[in-house]
Amino acid sequence: MKKLIVGLAAMALSSIAMAGPSWTYAELNYLTGYSQQANFGEDKLYGYDIRCSIEFFDIWHAALLYGNIDTSNNFLGDVDILGVRAGLHPAVTDSTDLYVEIGYTEYDLDDLSPSFTPSEIDLAVGVRSMLSEKVEVRAGITYAI
Repeated sequence: MKKLIVGLAAMALSSIAMAGPSWTYAELNYLTGYSQQANFGEDKLYGYDIRCSIEFFDIWHAALLYGNIDTSNNFLGDVDILGVRAGLHPAVTDSTDLYVEIGYTEYDLDDLSPSFTPSEIDLAVGVRSMLSEKVEVRAGITYAI
C-alpha cells in the first residue's frame, strides 16, 4: 500500500512540474523595428499589441489580438491591427502540444487618403512546448492570403 501511495504522489508531482502549455492567457507586447521603402528611406517603427486566448473543451482555443504600430514618419501613419483566431491543440506529450489555427486579421490604415483596410485569412500549424515550468518554446508555419 505504501508503494502505491508513493507512486501516485510521484505521478501527481511530475505532472504538475511538467504540465502542457496553458492556452488561457493574456499578454502585452512592445514592438519595435525598421521599415525600408525605396522612396522614403529607413523608418523606425514603434507599437504594441495585446493578445488574449481562452481554452475550452480541453483541446480547443480562441484568441483575440489588438495592436497599433506608429509609422508616422512614412506614408502609412498609424496602423491599427485587429485579429481573431480559433484552433485545435492536441497534446503530443505531457509538455508539448501540436496546434492548428485559422485566423482573420484586419489592418486599419486611416491616415491614407482614401482610407484603406486590408485583411488576411491565415492557417497556422506548429508546436508549443514547455521546457520548464516558466519557459516555453513555440515554432510554427503560417500561410496567409
